[in-house]
Amino acid sequence: MRPIKSVRVFSPNPHNRKKFAAAFSEKLGIDVRAVDTPEEAVRGKEVVLIGTNSTVPVYKGAWFEPGQTVVSIVGATIEIDGERIIRRELHDDVFERSDVVVVNSKDQAVYDYEGDIYEPCTGGSSSRGTR
Repeated sequence: MRPIKSVRVFSPNPHNRKKFAAAFSEKLGIDVRAVDTPEEAVRGKEVVLIGTNSTVPVYKGAWFEPGQTVVSIVGATIEIDGERIIRRELHDDVFERSDVVVVNSKDQAVYDYEGDIYEPCTGGSSSRGTR
């Protein structure tokens, strides 16, 4: 496992991101810095972990660099009062620029209509997603 020396954290809520950064800086004994934009959080980092409950894509492919490992743990698509709420955190161009995309199960991602994975897996955003 790689030693983690520094972390950047973004939240749309400035109070939450600063509170998180301070708490985990102390808890982990490393530099955890709150940043003002999601782009700032991913630029120049070897490993990027993204976890949101967003319903619109937040992270753009152009922000990522060759060789980065990007892990997305977006909240699952849910149904409220018969309406499907699709979670999205990655723009389709993230997948179009990726050399490798790993999912637990492509069939399950399509069945569950997992927002970030569904379009690339069904060929909706690019032909690369149909591999």
